Amino acid sequence: MTVDLKVDGRLPMLLYFTGFMATASLQIIAPMIPIYFREELGAPLEMVGLLVSLLFLSSAAGKALITFHLREGDVPNALLVGCLLMASSPILYLAARSPLQAGLVRILHGIGFSLFSTAGLSLASFTSSTDKDRDRSIGLYTLALSLGLMVGPGVGSIGLRFLGVGSAFLLASTASFTASLSAATLKMKMRMRDGKGGVDANPTGLKASPKAVFKVLAGRPFQTAFLCYLGFSIYYGAVIAYAPIYLRADYGFEASLVSLVFLLYFLMAAVGRALIPRILALFKPLGVLLLGLVNVAVTAILLYMLRGSIAASACLILGGLSHGVIFPSTAVIVSHGAESPAILPAANAIYLLGFDIGTTIGPVMVSGIASSISVKAAILASAAPSLLLIAFLASYPRRDGERDKSGLIE
Repeated sequence: MTVDLKVDGRLPMLLYFTGFMATASLQIIAPMIPIYFREELGAPLEMVGLLVSLLFLSSAAGKALITFHLREGDVPNALLVGCLLMASSPILYLAARSPLQAGLVRILHGIGFSLFSTAGLSLASFTSSTDKDRDRSIGLYTLALSLGLMVGPGVGSIGLRFLGVGSAFLLASTASFTASLSAATLKMKMRMRDGKGGVDANPTGLKASPKAVFKVLAGRPFQTAFLCYLGFSIYYGAVIAYAPIYLRADYGFEASLVSLVFLLYFLMAAVGRALIPRILALFKPLGVLLLGLVNVAVTAILLYMLRGSIAASACLILGGLSHGVIFPSTAVIVSHGAESPAILPAANAIYLLGFDIGTTIGPVMVSGIASSISVKAAILASAAPSLLLIAFLASYPRRDGERDKSGLIE
């Protein structure tokens, strides 16, 4: 499935807008979710990390099902259903009266997120059959996501300050509903074509054959992209679960100020996404991933060592640069490794599992450290996989005579 940009020039803009609004919806409430679970629903500190992780755990399960069951022609439908589920979840959080009920809503939210994230990235990859235009489309789509990541906390902060907690959840629902309308319009306007290679044709669309998918997964570039995204996501999962509690408990930050810190974090991510075409022109993806992981390690160490609210906020905000460059770099590697558009939904689903697994195990992995030592020690511990990956990438072997389609090492 490809989109003829000359005929359907508005379709990419609809996709970018959908991604922007859906991501903004997530981030409007993301910084306050741990505080809401802890203070409004009475969840213990150890349970907060588990509740935050449930969204990503259910998203991982959703992506596992998507891998071999989502047909190429069903991708626009998946995007729409995902946005609708994300629109209903914020309202259900407000209706929850216990951590258990909130956990069930978290699972529903995660299923919606899995459909949205996999379908959105796949559609961005479908916009052109040439590597250059595909990289540009992925870059613009991930930039739209980062703008949503940046705007969401700001909108949430304004809603909290002037209208109260409930308004932020209503704003999140409205943003995802708007994304649903955009996704529905995109679905109606899309023109689809049959793909070739590694696919089985049937009346409802195209589906990647297991053999073709496993060929992509067996490649070292894909495995490197997956591991790097996984390593970063472990750190990010700990940050979104425990940084709001750390800033509130140690420095007395109000929920609106916590949202402001995350707004600046995602502003740094947006800067990284905007610069990624130039960065990739100067460095191969391997070098970009190294830079991103080094930034994770350095900011986590500085957060642990330095004292004061300004230093803590600055370290968390600078971590956003890694968020900005690691995702598009690894997404480009995965896209280049797929020989057919029909393989992309499955390849993207498995690749994005790295984010879900990382953000699931990150908070749980360091929850004992958070409760027994300190929250900032837990965040430092979550950067340990990034340190290991730095050593792995620094020693990445180049095999003479082997062509690497991703451009990772050549």
